[in-house]
Amino acid sequence: MVFQTRSAISRGPTLGVQPPIRAERWVVGQENVETPAYSGPAFVVDEWVTGLQSDPETGELIVPSLEDTDGDGVPQRGLPTARYWVAPGVGVVRYEYEFVDLGPPPAFTLRAFILERYSLPTVGQ
Repeated sequence: MVFQTRSAISRGPTLGVQPPIRAERWVVGQENVETPAYSGPAFVVDEWVTGLQSDPETGELIVPSLEDTDGDGVPQRGLPTARYWVAPGVGVVRYEYEFVDLGPPPAFTLRAFILERYSLPTVGQ
């Protein structure tokens, strides 16, 4: 699944114009996951988010390659920037992502959201 945005103006004081981005998400497996609210099987979804740049000659957007060109099982983009655990009938039960602190100096921190509780509506209500 591929999502792409247009350029946007950041509302933050120092970011200015945000370049277009592209996010690719792929189901890469299934595993059991445990959170305070859910225990059981979940699909694992890896996500790569990349900034797009314009070709200086043509003005077309350049999309970084996410293909596994050397056959090692890892896309050339590198490790995913986020990972989701999606439980059937529940939704996202865990989400890990890279947080970028623009600094100075710039730093990357792994953060996680974990499902604490949920409730599903009863049929007929």
